Amino acid sequence: MMKHSLRPHSMEGNIAIYKYVLHHSGNTIPKWFLEVLGVWISSLNDCGYCVDHHFAGMKRLLADDARSDAIRTAIDARTPDVRFSGLGAQHRATSSGCR
Repeated sequence: MMKHSLRPHSMEGNIAIYKYVLHHSGNTIPKWFLEVLGVWISSLNDCGYCVDHHFAGMKRLLADDARSDAIRTAIDARTPDVRFSGLGAQHRATSSGCR
C-alpha cells in the first residue's frame, strides 16, 4: 500500500471495499477462507504487509496454528492447490466453527 503512504486518507475507499466484500453479513464463505484468499491475492501482488495482515486474520479465525502455517507455506510456495484439493468436504466439516 505504498501508493497511499503520502496520502493515507486515500485508503478510506479501499477499507470500505475491503469491509464490504470480506465482512459482509451475506457471505456464505467462511471468513477464515476469505482471509486465505486475501493472503493469496496479496502474495500474487507481492505485498508482504497485506500478506501478513490477512494471514493474522486467517490464523485468528481458523484457530489452528498448524493448519494456518501449512496454508501459508503452500501459498508462499505458490502451490495452494496442495492444501485445498477436496475443499468442498473439508469446508462443510469445518465451516460452522469458522464463521
